[in-house]
Order: sequence, then C-alpha cells, then structure tokens
Amino acid sequence: MAKNSRRLKIGNILVTLVVLTISGYFLYQAGSDIVSTLKLTSQVKDSQKQIELLEEENKMLINQKNKLQDPEYIKSYARGAYMLSKNGEQIFHIRGDE
Repeated sequence: MAKNSRRLKIGNILVTLVVLTISGYFLYQAGSDIVSTLKLTSQVKDSQKQIELLEEENKMLINQKNKLQDPEYIKSYARGAYMLSKNGEQIFHIRGDE
C-alpha cells in the first residue's frame, strides 16, 4: 500500500506540474495578445488622427484649386504677390517697420 500511495503522490505531482505548465503557457499567450491589442489600438488612433489631418489638408487644397480656377482671383493674387500692374498703373512699395 505504501508503494501505491507513493505512486499516487508522484502521479498527482506530475499532473499538477503539467497543468501548471500548460496554464502558464496560456497566461503568457493571453498577456502577449493583450499587449498586441493595446499596440494596435494605439496605431489605429494615430492613423485616425493622420486621416483627419489629411482630410483637412485635402479640403484646403480643393478650396485653393477652386480659387485658382477663378480668373479674378488669379489677377488679384498676381497683383498682390508679384506686384504686377495694369497698363498705366504704378505700384508703390511701402516698407513697414522691420
């Protein structure tokens, strides 16, 4: 009976070690999945912010494109930015405090 009792104790210890090893493996995998999920969530948020910035830039560029298709805007822009003048018109550049 003593031998059977020892065998049962050794068997129980081995089963316990196997179960603990398997449990540890599954806990490690669950932890790895949680870390991966958190990283991906952060990347998604960063990507959404970048998308919002690009959408704002796209709206601005579309607005600028529409303005550049208007001949009156082009004339006004050229006169202001490049000091272009109409025939017989003089342009005076007034320096500000620098």
